[in-house]
Amino acid sequence: MLLYTKSQLKPFLFLDILSEIHKTKERITFFKNRYKQNFIEFSNHIKNNTENFEKYDDYIEWKAYEKNLKFLMQNYQDLKDENFKVA
Repeated sequence: MLLYTKSQLKPFLFLDILSEIHKTKERITFFKNRYKQNFIEFSNHIKNNTENFEKYDDYIEWKAYEKNLKFLMQNYQDLKDENFKVA
């Protein structure tokens, strides 16, 4: 059985989280460029206009990326603050 300390795992966890943050931000940027709006503006547009299934699908996906980014940023901060446990 291998045993690792927090300090040994921290750099690898940072890389993993930063990689996921980068991928998520790329997808968010894709939607921002596609619709020339931020998520809040796009969300309001979806709610106030007639149904468009393609846009609604993008809304659902974009919303998931926004939620995931918040989750990843919290994980990043927890890691930075060493607020994590190794099982």
